[in-house]
Amino acid sequence: MLRHETLRFTLDSDAVALHREDIGEFADAVTLTRYLQDRFDVVADALTWPNFLFTAVVRDDGASVYMAFDHSNVDAYSIHRITAEIHELYAAGLEGRVVASEPVAGYVDFCADERPDADRIDDTHQVVGRWREFIVRRTAVPTAAVWSGSSRPSRSPPARSAA
Repeated sequence: MLRHETLRFTLDSDAVALHREDIGEFADAVTLTRYLQDRFDVVADALTWPNFLFTAVVRDDGASVYMAFDHSNVDAYSIHRITAEIHELYAAGLEGRVVASEPVAGYVDFCADERPDADRIDDTHQVVGRWREFIVRRTAVPTAAVWSGSSRPSRSPPARSAA
């Protein structure tokens, strides 16, 4: 997490404090799964901070680490990279070695690289034309989150076709 700039802040590893909470034991996998899904739904929310959570399920024969993020923090590539980094750091810890990490380009660098391409797109661009065609073909409004003033957005009713 120290190298993932989309979290939009820089962490000094000495200043990071983790909150550890023992939730208890679960009698079966179904109950544990439901608990984790519900917990992730609450925490991985764009309207709260922090909007990410790491959870360890500890067993006698090992442990599993699960993580949940609001999409504003990560993309599909970052998810794979984060898990690989956790695995690498854990293995290094077991072996008593330090992982040498190379500096990586961050979100701001990505935006700077992408901006010139985005600036070249106007209403005559092929991609804009494809989106226009897609929108014209739609016969229903897609389902979307709607802010209702409550602590969490509610879901709009399912879209219905105009048949």
